[in-house]
Amino acid sequence: MAIDIGRIREYRERWQAVADRETEERRQESIYLRWRQLNAILCLAMGLGWTPTCRDEEEVAKVRRRWAVLKGADEDVAIAHRPTDLDDIQVIVENHPFLDKKRIRRWVKSFAEALGMPELWEDIAPWMEW
Repeated sequence: MAIDIGRIREYRERWQAVADRETEERRQESIYLRWRQLNAILCLAMGLGWTPTCRDEEEVAKVRRRWAVLKGADEDVAIAHRPTDLDDIQVIVENHPFLDKKRIRRWVKSFAEALGMPELWEDIAPWMEW
């Protein structure tokens, strides 16, 4: 049986297209979804008996400070106006009833005005019950 170079090429191109699509989907994932996935992996690892190897409290505190800066407050969610961002914002608003909604309104309206996109506020206003 002879090797069919054309079929091999088609096979490789098909799987490259699949890999490209998966890469694009990962790029479009929201931070909230990535955080949930990471948290699930960590919970699974801890359930299987894994414990962190770093016992140095100063190192742990340094990492936590970095994470706090990166995470910021829930009110500081950046709005790129993708459907996944809007879903994330809705989940945050529903799960955190004590958000500073006046601050959120002020900032989102400022961004909307600066960008000439009044729909930024209009899309999230229904979730901000006053």
